[in-house]
Amino acid sequence: MKFQTLISQRSREKTLGIIAGLSVMVSAASMLGFYIISQERIEKVEQQRIVIDSKNNPFFASIEVGLSEDRRRAQIKEAIRMAYRYVFAFDEGSFYDNLEMGSYLFPQYAQLLKDRYNDQNTYSNLKSFGIRSKVYVDDIELGYSEGKFMAIVTARQEVIRANSSTMRNINTHFEIKDVSVHELNPFGLHFVNVKEDDFSEIIDDK
Repeated sequence: MKFQTLISQRSREKTLGIIAGLSVMVSAASMLGFYIISQERIEKVEQQRIVIDSKNNPFFASIEVGLSEDRRRAQIKEAIRMAYRYVFAFDEGSFYDNLEMGSYLFPQYAQLLKDRYNDQNTYSNLKSFGIRSKVYVDDIELGYSEGKFMAIVTARQEVIRANSSTMRNINTHFEIKDVSVHELNPFGLHFVNVKEDDFSEIIDDK
């Protein structure tokens, strides 16, 4: 009787041990499955960046080559318009902030313009005479030249004074490069090797 009791007790202990082992295995499998799913989601997010559609609504899209070329081009054009607004459209209050933000898209050109504006006493003129400027991007062409992805931009800058305004061309072309996405450059783009094609004043014949 005692032997049977001992056998039953050991049998129960063995059964409990098996159940405990199975519980640990199931728990470990669940954790491994969760980890794998999490890693897949992280990798998927890392392969996405913000895209702007034709109505200027942002959404995430894959950056795999050729997957959404039209949307990527729309994003690039919006980034160019934004960069132009930063470095060519400002007033006394937004002058330095705009140039700072512009440097995240135009890393070299924004500094060149900043030096030029300083030489021309642009900020003092903005402050003294209440001058402000606007920019109008009329056309953006994207394409390849000598193996480089390029943009050709046709635009105008309007300089507005108290009783008058003047307009000039600000036409450029430059190389487009993909860079890491971050908070101050959500497009993940740099515009480099900027060439100024036409910065002449537009004469109103009227």
